[in-house]
Amino acid sequence: MDSRPILQTVPVSVPSGGHSVTTKGKGPKTTVPTAKPTGNGLAVRVILPGNEQTEFKLDKTASAQDLVNQACRQLGTEDVEFFGLYYPDKIETHSKWLKLDQPLKKQINRKTLPDLKMKFYPTPFTVYKSEQTKYLLCLQLQTDLVSRRLPAKLADLVVLGSLMVQMELGTFDQTLHHGNYIVSIQLAPQYMQTIELANDIMEKHRFTTSGMSKFEAVNQYLDYAQRLPLYGTTMFSVEDEDMDEQKMLVSYQGVEFRKNSHKVQTFTWPHILEIAYRRAIFCIAVRTSLSNSEEPERLIYRGLDAKSTKRMWQFCIDCHAFFRPRADVLEAEEKKLSRKSTFRLGKAKSNKTPAKTSVQLQAEAKPVEDVYAMVLPKSERPARNMNSASNKPAGVGENQIYDTIPADMNDSSNEDTVEFEFSRPGAVPVSDPILHF
Repeated sequence: MDSRPILQTVPVSVPSGGHSVTTKGKGPKTTVPTAKPTGNGLAVRVILPGNEQTEFKLDKTASAQDLVNQACRQLGTEDVEFFGLYYPDKIETHSKWLKLDQPLKKQINRKTLPDLKMKFYPTPFTVYKSEQTKYLLCLQLQTDLVSRRLPAKLADLVVLGSLMVQMELGTFDQTLHHGNYIVSIQLAPQYMQTIELANDIMEKHRFTTSGMSKFEAVNQYLDYAQRLPLYGTTMFSVEDEDMDEQKMLVSYQGVEFRKNSHKVQTFTWPHILEIAYRRAIFCIAVRTSLSNSEEPERLIYRGLDAKSTKRMWQFCIDCHAFFRPRADVLEAEEKKLSRKSTFRLGKAKSNKTPAKTSVQLQAEAKPVEDVYAMVLPKSERPARNMNSASNKPAGVGENQIYDTIPADMNDSSNEDTVEFEFSRPGAVPVSDPILHF
């Protein structure tokens, strides 16, 4: 058994030079969470969309939100609410999003650079404040395709790659674009980068997307990418109560659980009431309907470890706070798209004849002479017998018409006779036992 003492964190101080200090001793190797001081402020280097590194100067007491605002201002976008600072870790599941309302220098160190990314992916119906946001979203989606966070087929990579080439290089020019002119742009994961794929992208760029403006290419790129199944999805690994591994997908729509690539259950943000965790246990309380009368159902899962579960919980509650107020607008827009036709006939203007009962049809049945009047001239119509109790023309016996029908067709005891009962689709008979409680 290991006889070493319990590890303790050793407090350290920052020298005037501004370099981070690490200490060794009874505690673990500790890095001072601070950025490089410059006079009365901080100089923080950030990775922007497109893998471009830029240094920003901030006040020592600046929060992470101040850095996001300054970076978005430099990028030319006003949609600041979608962006966040992603702080990677050696263990991918321990990577986190910085808390924007807390001081920046307490959350970062000099060894790892934070990434400015879109934390909340816009929905397909988002109204942007600036068009530059769309281009930044395209750059992030392209990074997701390369890192395999957003899976796509070869055909999807060809279409999206040709649009990205049009955005970056413009219209095809034979004097400038020759050979493998797209080699400087990462358009696919490493294992899918082949000569055939590059040739298909260049061919589509030359004959299809060439001539588009950057604005048109960006809109078509987003329209195509947002239709991919896992667009804007962050995936976590969990275990259910039976210790079976599942994937929890968090997106702008809600939370979805999958097992062996099959959808198990999905909950939209309005149906999620509570999200909690305790060490490696993750709990989510949901309701099957939006009525408050039902008791919520609690689902319990286990994360990989306590730190990963905390990261997962923090991201879920951030998404719930961001997308829950926008869920009603999203649901209304999706209903408009799912509706096949908006044309409806009103009751007052409807020409549809209502269904009539057999008694009404028998009362409105035309007499026999009216039937003759429809097919015979007036001179050839049979005379009407007004003294007859029945409303039949004279000269026509009671069974005269039926005498011409074969006996086997006039037999009421024919076993092949089938009675049809028409009812409303989906209607349940009154005698059905499920209606008796």
